[in-house]
Amino acid sequence: MKSHDRYAEIQAFVSIARLASFGAAAAQLGLTSSATSRKLQALEARLGVRLLQRTTRRVTLTEAGQQYLLHCERWLSDLDDADAALADLQGQVRGRLRASVPSNFGRLHVVPALPDFLATYPELDLDLDFNDRYLDLVEAQIDVAIRIGRLDDSRLVARKLADNRRLLAAAPDYLARHGTPQHPSELAHHSCLHFSLYSEGELWRLHRGDETQEIQVRGRMRANYGEALAEAALAGYGILQSASFIIGPALQQGRLVEVLPDWHIAPSAIWAVYPHGRFLAPKVRAFIDFFDRRFSAASWLRQDKV
Repeated sequence: MKSHDRYAEIQAFVSIARLASFGAAAAQLGLTSSATSRKLQALEARLGVRLLQRTTRRVTLTEAGQQYLLHCERWLSDLDDADAALADLQGQVRGRLRASVPSNFGRLHVVPALPDFLATYPELDLDLDFNDRYLDLVEAQIDVAIRIGRLDDSRLVARKLADNRRLLAAAPDYLARHGTPQHPSELAHHSCLHFSLYSEGELWRLHRGDETQEIQVRGRMRANYGEALAEAALAGYGILQSASFIIGPALQQGRLVEVLPDWHIAPSAIWAVYPHGRFLAPKVRAFIDFFDRRFSAASWLRQDKV
């Protein structure tokens, strides 16, 4: 069997599995649906196993298909890396880049930059995943991710893109009705709007010099989406702990007021990460360098007061 035939069969299988559609896979591959189906049939015949279950309404992977797909995706990714290694010698940025970004941060600060990024690299195709959970980049076949906060996965290479300042804030109306806290301990008597994915649960830790205060907060709302909490704070429903990249404009406009400005929350950072030990493809380097330049000029990353 010719190697290019085997490659075409695997490419057809992966496309059908990812898109769950023969027609969509055929369009992606530039083939007819019947030609795409024949390639899958040839692959299944060669392997002696059914990889996909087909009905008139849906296409699903068999158990064997699920296992085979993982190996095929890894193999195709390795081929992409090999192509990228050659492209790197020629300074080319092209191919398909799979990137993962946090939902709030991505919408506010990655999406506005995408037209410039895509215009800068016209031969690059971008597959962008918005996700606040830490995906396994190797298992999910993600080339690069932007992450905020602590990094625990030793399999990842990290490059710091920017600082991430967090602070407490509330609407002037809320503070007029409920009073302005003068000490962190008073937060226990306020409605605190809480980000549910915060790693330390509903415990807020504030520092001033050598002094540390830990407060178990409670409030009327918790959410895994920072902008929803910011809207609740703007409406006067409580005190918010948030990042300056979310509430910076509201603070500058006076719609929110910083609470306990003499206290600070331990600083964190915004990182670009990619799997350790993999060749750093030009497309990944281009993504990281582009957003490094973009964020270095952003006012919302200053560690001084917003």
